[in-house]
Amino acid sequence: GGIDKFFNNDIAGHCYALIASLTGNYGKRGTGCGIYCYHTVLSEAKLGAWKLPEDRKPTPSKKGFYDIVNTDDVHAAMFFGDIPTQKAANWAKTQRWLDSLDFVCLADIYHSSVVDYVDLVLPVCSKFECADSVGGVKNANGYILENQKVLDPLFDSKSDFYIEKGIAEAMGLGGLYPENGEEYARAILTTDDPSCEGITLEALNRENGACKLVLDWDDTVGEEVGMTYATPSTKQEPYYENMLAWGQAFPQWERPNEAYPENPLREKYPLQFSQARSRFRVHSAYSGAKWIQQLFEPHIELNPSDAAARGLVDGDEVEVYNDRGSFRTKLRLNNAVQPESAFMAESTYRQYLEGTLMQSVSNDTMNPRGYDMMFGPMIPYNDTLIEIKKAGE
Repeated sequence: GGIDKFFNNDIAGHCYALIASLTGNYGKRGTGCGIYCYHTVLSEAKLGAWKLPEDRKPTPSKKGFYDIVNTDDVHAAMFFGDIPTQKAANWAKTQRWLDSLDFVCLADIYHSSVVDYVDLVLPVCSKFECADSVGGVKNANGYILENQKVLDPLFDSKSDFYIEKGIAEAMGLGGLYPENGEEYARAILTTDDPSCEGITLEALNRENGACKLVLDWDDTVGEEVGMTYATPSTKQEPYYENMLAWGQAFPQWERPNEAYPENPLREKYPLQFSQARSRFRVHSAYSGAKWIQQLFEPHIELNPSDAAARGLVDGDEVEVYNDRGSFRTKLRLNNAVQPESAFMAESTYRQYLEGTLMQSVSNDTMNPRGYDMMFGPMIPYNDTLIEIKKAGE
């Protein structure tokens, strides 16, 4: 998310988990911290799944994408969406890895940045387009929701489901997949969870695609729900035994990897570069929507004092750079941006940055301590130093 895009991100996470634990703020309405620890609505449900034969099971990933781009034992890759610019930093290194592959395939609905670096593009349809009457079923915010068909897939596009099914059929494994989206949806709705009783595909259709789960209590606010901890001891564990070797059994201060005040590199690159989500996009999705760009065109933001020190004014075309690479964009001034830092919404497509990519400058140095954590290391996108100048200078 946000605070965890630094080299030493786990310390901050450990701190606020520790505070929540010490103050008794787990298992109570309106409390907790982090979606992995406590993210409960009034009525959740455990949905079913498509069952594979007993002799078949999904193959787990051997390594995260952040490590795959640093290896030479991969010969082909397929991406659903703009993954290489979403889950890797230091674009020059990522591009070298892409160029080393024998074959690269992309399934996407948009002309995203990675389209220009692949051998084959499989067109994906939108959520409004379905080959079947239903495109999927999910549980969210106390409701079972059905993705209902609005129109047939346009042109040669297909949904992710049928792209995956087609690949499986070409590999002689098509029989492991549901026949169609409706059969898959019925499998998801086949569950022993009592809160889903009576919620069928037919019921969803009668309710225009949304069924509220049955509450187990009369009070619509709900009772205190308690907490079951997925820890070895089944108790809260604010002391991390596996971090003892790193000196982080309890959280200890540690400076970032690059963006700290005393870093000599600041003489050359004095600005700390932060990326975060925008309310105008979903990560990189909708970057190409021109009507959205009328409200929020790609740009980097500087404090007016930093802009003045560089002879820059609002609206200038600028180059953002460091030793890893550079990209071009428009400058906007914002008093809310802290001096000696710069901000930009993540993942703008390269065609709107004069063919450059903002991840060209981002830091890809990962903390080795991260490999001892549940979800692995974090790429320190915001732990990055840059400089900005007027484009063409």
